[in-house]
Amino acid sequence: MKLWQLIHLSFNTRKHRYFKSTCVVLLSLIFAIAFIHCQVKEEKVTVIKTINLALKPSYSNQVGLYYDKNKKTEALCFFSSKDEKKLKLFNLDGVLIDSIPLEEATKVLDNVGNISILSLDTIIINSNYTNQLAVINRTGKVWKQLNLEDRLIDTESNCYDFASPFYAVEQKANTALFSAYWRENRREKITDTVPRDLLGHSIYFNRHVQNAPFFVSINQLFSDSAIVKFHYPGFYKTISQEVCLLAEISNFTIIGNSIYVHSFYSNNLYKLNRLTYQLEKTIPLKSKFTTIGTHFIKLNTETIPLLQDSITYKGKTSGQIEKLIFDKNTNRYYVVVRHSSTPEAFDKNRVGFSILVLNEQLEQVNEYAFTDFKYRSYGTILCSKGLLLFHNDTSKLLIKNETIRYSLFRLP
Repeated sequence: MKLWQLIHLSFNTRKHRYFKSTCVVLLSLIFAIAFIHCQVKEEKVTVIKTINLALKPSYSNQVGLYYDKNKKTEALCFFSSKDEKKLKLFNLDGVLIDSIPLEEATKVLDNVGNISILSLDTIIINSNYTNQLAVINRTGKVWKQLNLEDRLIDTESNCYDFASPFYAVEQKANTALFSAYWRENRREKITDTVPRDLLGHSIYFNRHVQNAPFFVSINQLFSDSAIVKFHYPGFYKTISQEVCLLAEISNFTIIGNSIYVHSFYSNNLYKLNRLTYQLEKTIPLKSKFTTIGTHFIKLNTETIPLLQDSITYKGKTSGQIEKLIFDKNTNRYYVVVRHSSTPEAFDKNRVGFSILVLNEQLEQVNEYAFTDFKYRSYGTILCSKGLLLFHNDTSKLLIKNETIRYSLFRLP
């Protein structure tokens, strides 16, 4: 007998009077729980205010949030390595509070890869693949310069480039952590054992990348003898044992004594110990609105001619983890996940995204989806008042008016 038939019978049979009263209570509880559940599901994020920043399109490079410990104030930071060549800081009302020239640093480094602000007199700037660092003060003067080209070689004659992740990480005083990118093996190059055919060289190169260290640390950064060390070899073997195309910008976030690594090719966060660089935990993520991560591209005679097109296709269409943010006031983690798309529908201004919420135990507890294309996943910032989401500029009016716009949100 079905449940509804049993309940109906209980209302018409004297001997089921007790069952009737029990069912009434049970149904009341079910409706109450359903009501509460609906209330939670319909809960919306709250927009507190909109912030306009007077910035030219060339200021597309976001440093993020800088907290001034002395003044106890927060600033939104952006830089341009072209045109004006400046680092600009704004308060949370959109008012420009500082402008630091980057001309001297640009001349020293040739280019600006990313910026990490320890203080306004200790601003660390790394180049893009020229293996140089410069440290400037608030006047833009370079007071420390490091060329690490000859020190990015390990004991096996492997040579590396270093670069910051897509979003600059908060560096510790006198120590900086960067991504390591395998470039070549000098011994194999000298002995002419490097394959020359396209397929053979691709397999050779990506096998080295697969086994290479993921990080390079620069210790005693401000001394006359900085120490370079390599850490966490073979990260990509965690995802796949097969040698495939490994093409992505390495991404990691430092939170307290932990490092969280995420990859374009996975739906996991990988938690490492900051001191030992040992993997401590793998955190799988799921979304109701998108798949997360993509498959590696295999290396064979069929795929080799299409590698560039294939990686471009995956980059545009695959759902992926973009950024991890930690709220120390609530001990919650926010994971920004870009939704998947199709080649036909792809438009960088019309890609949905989600913010996954993890609790202190790194358990996924909620998801907030943004699918109306009003905001972009790029550039999400956490400040003391909430989350700042970057406005899309589908009409190009913001670019025309040399303005960047954020909305300040409070998540329930």
